[in-house]
Amino acid sequence: MRSVLAVAVLAALATPAFAADDGEGMRGVDKGTLGLGIILGEPTGLSAKLYLKDDQAIQAAVGFAFFGGGLQLHADYVFHPFILQERESFVLPFYVGPGVRLISYDDGRDDRSFAAGLRVVAGLVF
Repeated sequence: MRSVLAVAVLAALATPAFAADDGEGMRGVDKGTLGLGIILGEPTGLSAKLYLKDDQAIQAAVGFAFFGGGLQLHADYVFHPFILQERESFVLPFYVGPGVRLISYDDGRDDRSFAAGLRVVAGLVF
């Protein structure tokens, strides 16, 4: 029930993400834009990204693990230092940044374990 409520709240807060033209042919993301998505694999769940500036954002995800059971939550502060490719139809920025991860393991047992750690992320936004 909690996961359904979390999805409903995130969907209600979502705004569409549009690329903006800054007048020099470079398209960026408007400050304050919130994007929602899904993550597939281990874990599987929901993700969100909120742009604080055109080149900085906070991204987070919550998901359920198939192996080992339990719940994972992570959040990252990412920088978009440069754009790898820019076309009329899309922009391909690179991102990098620090983050944290919290995991609550279940593994089908009565005893639960908890882990926390730092992470460094890098990737592409397509």
